[in-house]
Amino acid sequence: MVPLVVFLSVIGLLTSLFYFVSRDVYGTIAFHNFLGILGVIRVLDASGNLSSFERPIIPLIVMAVIAIALLIAAHVFWLNAGAAPTPPRVR
Repeated sequence: MVPLVVFLSVIGLLTSLFYFVSRDVYGTIAFHNFLGILGVIRVLDASGNLSSFERPIIPLIVMAVIAIALLIAAHVFWLNAGAAPTPPRVR
């Protein structure tokens, strides 16, 4: 159990380092999800259960699209609501 906790802590530190360097929330989410999906695929392959995921699962794809749309909506309506408008002409 301890090696798993250490491994996941390292993944968390890598994700934090990525955010610290890039300062991009969307990129950090993509980076973290890439590492997570890579780990899940490796475990499924090692256990022989990867073949059950050969076809796309439509409800999961729909849920992912909804989650991305909600993230973008939150960014547009809540985070950008207090931002100053960009001047039409920047010198």
